[in-house]
Amino acid sequence: DLSQNHINLYKRRERLEKLITSCWRPAVQHHVHTTANIVGCQDGILWFKDIVGRHDAGEFLMAVVQANHLLKDQSQLEFGPLTSTESDPHGTFIGIYDCHRGPETSRYINEDIFQHLQRCASEQPGMSADVIRKAILATEEGFLSVVTKAWPIKPQTTVVG
Repeated sequence: DLSQNHINLYKRRERLEKLITSCWRPAVQHHVHTTANIVGCQDGILWFKDIVGRHDAGEFLMAVVQANHLLKDQSQLEFGPLTSTESDPHGTFIGIYDCHRGPETSRYINEDIFQHLQRCASEQPGMSADVIRKAILATEEGFLSVVTKAWPIKPQTTVVG
């Protein structure tokens, strides 16, 4: 029936609008993370970051709808200088870390990889596949060190590494 299809389409549109408009509200809920000039907020199972400032390509908004009690996946958006020096190359770094067995790995990567990328990019001029490879390797080595130290105390960490 055509009218039933219209009703179903309207209901789906309403649900999508509720999800999207919840991202537009002022960020006065619960602050969960601050990276540079980016502030994250949580409202129920919706987690989002309002990006303060502008990027050459426009403004950004990140949103995650949490399906489980514990948010295992992590995401990251960094823009600006790719090294610690303001005059060095600028760019955008987007990381989405999908974790299946627990949040330890994705949280570690979220907190660590961009710092390694900045350090590696400072050591050689410009951004390259080699710089990215070195940053990933340094992050992996750091996490393996954490797992090795945690083994006697928290063996479940070794399962996710």
